[in-house]
Amino acid sequence: MHEPSDKDRRTAETMAACGIPQTDICRVLGIAPHTLRKHYRKELDTAAPKANAMVAQCLFAQATRTDNPSIPAMIFWLKVRAGWTEKSIFEVVAKMSDAELEEKAVELLAGRSSGTE
Repeated sequence: MHEPSDKDRRTAETMAACGIPQTDICRVLGIAPHTLRKHYRKELDTAAPKANAMVAQCLFAQATRTDNPSIPAMIFWLKVRAGWTEKSIFEVVAKMSDAELEEKAVELLAGRSSGTE
């Protein structure tokens, strides 16, 4: 009969947290899949949420540093957690002269600076 040690529990939890398949965890622990699920159910069920929480804490810490915040961390957090999206607006301009193109650019820039779009 298998008796899990604290070391075996840490191994199972760490491997599950890293996304290692249960068949590989069984191979490392030298047990059958049904034995893994029977004796290590808690570790298998909680490893991924614990790992996600740890990564989220690190990401949050990087994004909210006051001395040198990580811009990519901020952007990722706001896209995933705050629902921010990137929008691109393209206007197709066909066969305009340089003068017409310059006039259009001035109009667009003036509209942005006055708050109208």
